[in-house]
Amino acid sequence: MERHLWCGIMAAALATGCASAQKNERTETILTAAGFEMRQADTPEKEAHLRQLEQRRLVEHMQDHIPFYVYADAEGCNCMYVGDEADYRNYQQLAAQEELAEERREAVQAEQAAAMDWELWGPWW
Repeated sequence: MERHLWCGIMAAALATGCASAQKNERTETILTAAGFEMRQADTPEKEAHLRQLEQRRLVEHMQDHIPFYVYADAEGCNCMYVGDEADYRNYQQLAAQEELAEERREAVQAEQAAAMDWELWGPWW
């Protein structure tokens, strides 16, 4: 019984990790499409600074009274994405469209699952 519980916990952890990685990849894809520029942490100094920033969250920073938006990902791409206000507005619009599309995909999958008549097809296991 303990072994089954452990396997279940590991499967859930792996699924969560995969979902998290996919979410990060989607976010970075949307950032790029919105006009954000990827900057690689290609020196030890940049890597150290990157790790000090809030990770995997779009954060506003000011430079000479001008807002810039930064998405740091030290563990994934070892990079940051940087954009201005226009890029940020584009990101918000694209992220909202992506969320709507995901909700539609989930609704279609739920409808298809509900419509499946397993008894009609007999046992498959």
